[in-house]
Amino acid sequence: MPRALGGARLEASRLVRITYLDESGTDPREPFFVVAGVVVDGDKQLAPVEDYLEGLVQKHIPKKDWLGFVFHAADIWNGNNYFKDHDDWPWERREPIFKDVVETIPKFRLPVCIGFFDRVKGVHMLQTGTPQERDALVHTMSFIGMTIQLEGCFRQHWPDQYTILVHEDRPPVRQVLKDMTLIMRNLDKMDAELRRAFPTENLPLTHIRDTPHFASKDDCRLLQLSDHCAYLLRGTLGGNKRHQPYHDILAPQMISYPHRMEFHHDRAVKSAMESGDISSVFAPWDT
Repeated sequence: MPRALGGARLEASRLVRITYLDESGTDPREPFFVVAGVVVDGDKQLAPVEDYLEGLVQKHIPKKDWLGFVFHAADIWNGNNYFKDHDDWPWERREPIFKDVVETIPKFRLPVCIGFFDRVKGVHMLQTGTPQERDALVHTMSFIGMTIQLEGCFRQHWPDQYTILVHEDRPPVRQVLKDMTLIMRNLDKMDAELRRAFPTENLPLTHIRDTPHFASKDDCRLLQLSDHCAYLLRGTLGGNKRHQPYHDILAPQMISYPHRMEFHHDRAVKSAMESGDISSVFAPWDT
């Protein structure tokens, strides 16, 4: 019940979740660009997930390197940078690290949402402009897709809750993502032609609040989770068969599913069948 304090009536505060976003596929030669978001309950999950990831550092990494170590998905997968000595860090030693990070998602029942841009199907959109402008376009379109799906999830499953976005910091696109979020919140500011290209559902944004915030992956453990999701799902979209076993771990936690992805695991198939449509919103997490 609301309680009085100094004559004022205080309503119970609404829960705010934090959605951590990262991208994969910035190389224009990649067929897909992906933005992945991991949704975290700021009250119940933030500290436990951070502590768990710190524990994974201590589990896998020599003590002398604990301070400042970062789980970079591409480095772990390909054996780059910290893992460049393949005699010391063969795949057999790196693979359990990658898997442990991905398994954090179902362990804490964290919803995952993605948006993506298909550079092959969308090639007509990439015929003009500078490389920087084309990069901003594919990032923005992926961000829009992810954001609209995320808004829909909150409307369906958490109608009395909000989220704020924390995105991996990419200075070239920082302002355009802020501007696009503002436009999606205020449709009267949207160009009519652009408005026709948007879905009619889930707009304007009402559950995604504030402006997107930006942080370095090196400084934010939760962004390292979304980094793994984006990297893994970009590979799956592109048909990388080696990604499939890890994709199976992640699939049941996804808010929605691109048609190009297939389910490769019984848990994921069960979730899809219960929803009645693999592209629909389903909730295998705690609601």
